Amino acid sequence: MLVLGIIALPLSAQIRSGLNKPQTWDGGKTFRVVFGVAQEVVIEGPGRNPAVRFALPKDTLNCSIHEGTGLALTKGPEPKLRPILESIGFNKWFLLGMYDGRSTKENPEPGLPTHILALGDGKFFLVGSSLHPFEYAGARGFFAFGAFDTKGRLKVQSLADARFGFPADLCQKNRKSGEPWIEPSLNALEDLMGWDEPIRTSDHIILVSKHTGIFVVLDERARFKRQVEIFHGRFSSWREEPAPHEDVIIGCQPRSDGSILVATRSRDAVERGMKAYTRSYGSFNPKDPAAWNQQQIAEDLSIRLFPHILWWLVDPATGTVSETSTPLGAPNRLKDRVHLAEFKFHLDPADKFVVGD
Repeated sequence: MLVLGIIALPLSAQIRSGLNKPQTWDGGKTFRVVFGVAQEVVIEGPGRNPAVRFALPKDTLNCSIHEGTGLALTKGPEPKLRPILESIGFNKWFLLGMYDGRSTKENPEPGLPTHILALGDGKFFLVGSSLHPFEYAGARGFFAFGAFDTKGRLKVQSLADARFGFPADLCQKNRKSGEPWIEPSLNALEDLMGWDEPIRTSDHIILVSKHTGIFVVLDERARFKRQVEIFHGRFSSWREEPAPHEDVIIGCQPRSDGSILVATRSRDAVERGMKAYTRSYGSFNPKDPAAWNQQQIAEDLSIRLFPHILWWLVDPATGTVSETSTPLGAPNRLKDRVHLAEFKFHLDPADKFVVGD
């Protein structure tokens, strides 16, 4: 008989599915950013033509692609200097400008972006992090709009958090250390920042919270449109997250028609999987090998009890969520925690499921 002790884990410590970078579409082609042995852009066209691969710039931190144009955020000569490079054909990359997150008298904590998305007309949408939130006009936030100044520096022009319906006090400071933080009840919001990149379609930008199964849908100019929840009714507000639970979403990719193909755990797995073990924020000790071992045993048990994978189609334009049949070649069950940790997929130009990124 397997007996499990009580384990307490923050969201950051629980096993999660693979970091599945969202692909984009343009002119019948798919564009994928792959961070594997090599950092590259993979372009695949219709028919039997082989995929074409292009190297990303050296020290790329993240790369967004929209309408066939790449925007790479890279490491700079200093920790808070981030060169931004652009490429249309991916053969050559050109310096567009620099994000300067260094402290100034006017703005002691500008913050650092994890993702930058071009909006057109010289405007950009910036996604921050809980470690380096943006500060503007005396307020702090994790989502911002920016533009380049005359010196080629990308500057925050306004914060976007409140426009998306997020709590005004989302980003605070630790009273003792002075470090930025997110209060524990808002951990689900941190999931929108950097674990998976925003999904980009021709008409929408979609922020994904794998943990809650929520999509925050923005239009092509990053203006809030709607919030879509896979398991409707589980989540009342960002501040009132339900009791600790398994991640809802294990993978998602945009289709050629702008809808999103989504793979999730079952509702039973989300709501009852945690009964295999107990987890609460803040008390997991990552230096304790016994805690990690117990965690792995518990997570494997959760998957054995609730192995099913459900597949869904989400329409960002209407907010419609509909369960769909398992795509040809896709799994309908998880094998174990390793399968979950390595779960990645993409779609070929014919919208067919392909394992891996």
